[in-house]
Amino acid sequence: ARSLLYDRLNQIVTANGLGTDNNSPFFLTCSINLTDKDIIAGAPMRIVQNVDISFYVADVQTHRLYETCTLSARGVGENENRAFIAAFRNIKSSSPELKRLIATASKEIVAYYDSQIDNYLKQADALAKMGEFEKALYLLSTVPDACEGYGRINDAAIAVYQRMIDG
Repeated sequence: ARSLLYDRLNQIVTANGLGTDNNSPFFLTCSINLTDKDIIAGAPMRIVQNVDISFYVADVQTHRLYETCTLSARGVGENENRAFIAAFRNIKSSSPELKRLIATASKEIVAYYDSQIDNYLKQADALAKMGEFEKALYLLSTVPDACEGYGRINDAAIAVYQRMIDG
């Protein structure tokens, strides 16, 4: 069930126009809340579970939560795990709620970083002056390329890299 849910999260991200980049500070995660569980007697026994799945788009670096949404799903299976799997399969990556989640979060992420471009440039410059070139480059690399100030970030990264190789 966990593996299916992980795959479903990746499908949601890619189906809504974003790539899955392991170096990205942004992530989509979820929490599962079991809201109802029934056991249907018979041969074979069936378990019916209703779950609320709360999705979150967040930033690992700033610990900022950008957007959330909750979807309800129902799963039926021979055991709890199979019922969870059935519920997770009912979550469609093209659902309007998930499309809105990704679109809104993307706009908020870009707006946040646009407002912080000068701070990122100052922090990277300070790190480079201390000889912390890798940290400076990493910091600059976390700014999304969709930001208006990305050209300045890219220029700063080139300058930091040049300072690093010049010694």
